[in-house]
Amino acid sequence: GERENEKLFAAEEARKRLQLGHEKRAWALADGGEYVEALNAWDAVLALTEENQRNRYRVYRLNTLARSGEHLQATREAEALLAVLGTTGSGAFEVGGVHAVAAVAARQAANVTESERGRLAEQYALRALALLQVAEKQGWFKQSAKVKRLNQDRTFDGLRERADFKALLKRL
Repeated sequence: GERENEKLFAAEEARKRLQLGHEKRAWALADGGEYVEALNAWDAVLALTEENQRNRYRVYRLNTLARSGEHLQATREAEALLAVLGTTGSGAFEVGGVHAVAAVAARQAANVTESERGRLAEQYALRALALLQVAEKQGWFKQSAKVKRLNQDRTFDGLRERADFKALLKRL
């Protein structure tokens, strides 16, 4: 009865605290460039998160994966996630962010030629912009808070100097 409910409540509270601890650790590790450990922390967060709440953490993990240099794997997984999310404004925005991060990572990749770095970075940037345009068409940016997020989110920093990104911001 009541004792069992108290135990269940306590266990749920402990799970939430553990999840939050792993999330804070993942952010700190990723910010510090410790990508392998950050990815492990994101995996722990995902394991502790209910299925219907996991997608945003999947996006955070994919951004970390792209930053780690695994931009090809990150964008492939992001496209698979987009298939699950559907081309909603939110899904297009979040997956566009993964591609924006991948564009920066590709420019810094040491394991490919300079021309290949440029080609990949442009490919990812164009896909990010195409997804942001999908989000725009879906009405995602009708709320000023979402426009503000696009303007301030560091995820999109790699696109800020592009004329096509500036044109998008101007339209919004």
